[in-house]
Amino acid sequence: MNYVKSQRYFRKPENYGELASRISKYCFRTTRLQVTDYVKIPERIPITAEYELTKPEQALYDRIDAYLQRPEKIAFPRMEQYDLALMLFHTLSSSTFAVEKTLRGVVSRLEALSQAEPENPKVSDELSQIREMHTLAKSIRKNAKGTQLLEALKTGFARLKSLGANKKALIFTENRITQKYLFSLLN
Repeated sequence: MNYVKSQRYFRKPENYGELASRISKYCFRTTRLQVTDYVKIPERIPITAEYELTKPEQALYDRIDAYLQRPEKIAFPRMEQYDLALMLFHTLSSSTFAVEKTLRGVVSRLEALSQAEPENPKVSDELSQIREMHTLAKSIRKNAKGTQLLEALKTGFARLKSLGANKKALIFTENRITQKYLFSLLN
């Protein structure tokens, strides 16, 4: 599907029916219930673990939230408020390491803009705010979510052992920086 056609469907719910009928001949969705008769799927044992952010993590969250309240964001001129908030908080929820990388890129962009427009106080003000967030993100070496993951794995593995099941867990992440962090944490 080319760019022009994708724009016809992007964020246009009124066209979703048409899109579904176009792609139905190429892909389909099968649920677990539909295949249980002929595919042996292990029973899921979900474990929900709540955690509280550490003080530095909460401070970073608050600074990102404050940045999002700015009426103008020079670093993200074409991004809508909702999309930017979703992207930044989604990245932060993955790990502080992931958001640090994102902020590093934003700092670089704003530094380049600051050199091109040295007398623009808006650029220097925003750069200062982003640098502060980046420095804080960089200083956080331990994530509460990672610590809680280790506890959840202990609980889960104990439960699996009592059931006589294999000691396996599936951990999902979309972010490669978080994936590297988890690899290091679990090793």
